[in-house]
Amino acid sequence: MIKKRFISMLVLLAAVATGAWAQTETLLTTITATAKEQASYSTANVATVSFSYTAGGSSAYLANWGWWGYGWIATVTAAEGYTITKCIFYDDANRTATDSEAPFVVETTEEDKTPRINGTPIDGGNNWSKGIKKIEVYGYVTPTTVDVTLADGTDDATSWQGKAGEGEYQALPLTGLEAGTAVTVKYNGTKKVKSVKAKKKQ
Repeated sequence: MIKKRFISMLVLLAAVATGAWAQTETLLTTITATAKEQASYSTANVATVSFSYTAGGSSAYLANWGWWGYGWIATVTAAEGYTITKCIFYDDANRTATDSEAPFVVETTEEDKTPRINGTPIDGGNNWSKGIKKIEVYGYVTPTTVDVTLADGTDDATSWQGKAGEGEYQALPLTGLEAGTAVTVKYNGTKKVKSVKAKKKQ
């Protein structure tokens, strides 16, 4: 009985974590400033950038500076099905600043058009930044479904029982579960269980 409870807890923790720890960070898209509040995307429908302003804020676009102005805020947001892990912001001289925590924002003040990431200005000593020319967006595709299956060669499928979300099941495999669903697995058969592993769905 102790062994069965341990297996159930192990798989529950692994199944809940699978959606996050199994992902590989990649460059999802590059956003390049093309006009005021407008951009081109190296890969479309992955992320968007939106603008907001302080009371006295305004923005414009210059080919050599990109987006510039005073008191503007640009926020990068993932499209449905994607998760952003970091954004690298490039200024007018290709100096960079990285933001690795949401919300992914670059902003200026009403007094200074130097772009700031988490309150820190991008600058090059005496050559202050004036605008943002492009943004690299990194992250991964968010899984929408997961499967719970037995390893090849396992012949005791009806002895694995437990809960998936709010429901119960009497045998494996389980397919098409919504990503992030908590799954408990308990073995009720007579064989000795050597190990239980959670693997990313390919």
